[in-house]
Amino acid sequence: MVNDKRLCPGLKLHLSEVTPDLASIDPIGKKVDGALFENEHAPSDKRPHWADQIVPIEFKRGWRDFDPFDDLEPQLKAKADLQAKVRGQVISYAESIFNIQHRTFLIMLLVMGRRVRVLRWDRSGVATTPAIDYMKRWNLFREVLWRISVLAKHAPECLGKDESATRIYTGDPRWKIMDEAAREHDTDVEEKARVLQEGDIPSAFTWKYIRTLFRMSLADDWPRYELTVPDDSEADGNRRFLVCRPYFSAKGMTGRGTRGYVALDLHTREFMWLKDAWRADYAGVD
Repeated sequence: MVNDKRLCPGLKLHLSEVTPDLASIDPIGKKVDGALFENEHAPSDKRPHWADQIVPIEFKRGWRDFDPFDDLEPQLKAKADLQAKVRGQVISYAESIFNIQHRTFLIMLLVMGRRVRVLRWDRSGVATTPAIDYMKRWNLFREVLWRISVLAKHAPECLGKDESATRIYTGDPRWKIMDEAAREHDTDVEEKARVLQEGDIPSAFTWKYIRTLFRMSLADDWPRYELTVPDDSEADGNRRFLVCRPYFSAKGMTGRGTRGYVALDLHTREFMWLKDAWRADYAGVD
């Protein structure tokens, strides 16, 4: 035996198999069994906290009957139905994280009895490792967990973090900018039809309904982000927008994953409609 003292930096396992997130986050009430979190953001209330999960983990008591990717044995209907149920579960968990976070891909652990699979999700679907016996091959599984912990601390983009999105936390000046932009202003103008008199509309104004939609997007527990969008007209080649909950999110895990935001331009303080979508990446498609 070798005494291996390699540093495993700050991830913590949090279980959440009983209590769902708040309805403002997840109206369906999904409950993944657990997840790995950064130490400083690890919850203690037994809720999933989809916004903060680094690597979700689902546990099942058996192997083949619960393995949605096992196609080595003849499919009995009862077994196939159970596998389909588990497959639906893990798809819905991945969809929740892609909806609330900004990810290029997602790593998930599916533990079935003494077997484990590492799943990699993106908008094209899922790729999986073979199911390994983590008791017989404990050294390999330990290596996987250690690498996940190192990447989470030193290269989160290698675990799927979207580098164009920066999380905003309470106390950040950008948080206060969003709160201020959400409040009613004297320059807000009603969108209803009416006869206007000279001077009824200020030279610089905001439609009231747009500010209302932005205010509604600042939902409790929904994460806030600064999104960087390429723009050659800017000095550094980028524009920056502040967003929270999307006004629209396409359903399903695979596909374009379109989300629409009422976004605040960080520089001009103007509201914009921001569309976030994936596109197919293959020869011949711009």
